[in-house]
Amino acid sequence: MSDERSGTTGRRQRFDDVMSTLRSRLLDGEYPLHSLLPAERDLAAELGVARDTVRSVLTELANEGWVERRQGSGTRVIRVPEGIRSARSTDQSGQPASLEWFMDQAFARAEVTLDVFTLTAESLNNQLRRLDERIQRGKLEAPQRIVLRMMLPDPELDMPYPQSLDPQYREAMRERQRELAEWHSGEVKGRLLTFKARGSVETVDVEIRHVPLTPPFKVYLMNGEEMLQAYYVVGERPLVLKRLETEIQALDALGLIAKFTHFVKDSDDPNHALLVEGTQAWFDSLWKNLAK
Repeated sequence: MSDERSGTTGRRQRFDDVMSTLRSRLLDGEYPLHSLLPAERDLAAELGVARDTVRSVLTELANEGWVERRQGSGTRVIRVPEGIRSARSTDQSGQPASLEWFMDQAFARAEVTLDVFTLTAESLNNQLRRLDERIQRGKLEAPQRIVLRMMLPDPELDMPYPQSLDPQYREAMRERQRELAEWHSGEVKGRLLTFKARGSVETVDVEIRHVPLTPPFKVYLMNGEEMLQAYYVVGERPLVLKRLETEIQALDALGLIAKFTHFVKDSDDPNHALLVEGTQAWFDSLWKNLAK
């Protein structure tokens, strides 16, 4: 690996780590509505990263509409996620839930099969990083077996989002999307295989395929019995194309805004069972006939 690529990978890793931490704090309510976040220099010192990394993450959160940044006034929380940290019971069917809660339930099982259809795998990557940290600290016993089938959009697909509103930057946006998906999906696979290499998990099977479809929602199916689903909320926001050092206006899927709903096959409501079974059959059909 070249020094240039290694440096780029390291910067991306640090950015993702800080983003994951700050998003978790927003979800946990550690930073309530209208509260001020710590100063950039304080966050950088606490998290052990450069101030520029913190600044980039805060800029991204501002672009997504979660915080407001004003020179001389700091960074203030202007919106908090709804329906977060639902009660951790087994009767969540049809109720708001979080991906963190769902992944905690998955990793509490001896054997877990996850079928995932998503846009970039960023959220799953962040969750596996969090669970990995808990496993390494001895706070969590990993499953004995993990099977992951993940579908992502074909990297050559001309998707309606994310999409530059200015035609001259559309190819650059496609390249940005390809790099994000490649990075996060690679991290997901690598992290799961590391579980096996360290002996944390006895058996790991990971397969990632691509489909010629833009997902209107992200879906996580667990053991064919439970499902977490959230529709992507599409909106206009500024994005920075780092290679071109240019800020553009784009239509993008705002993943953090997406509200997850949890469905259980073994539910009192037969419609929930039909939805889980139907979604599993839909996923299987795409995997068999369209995914490559």
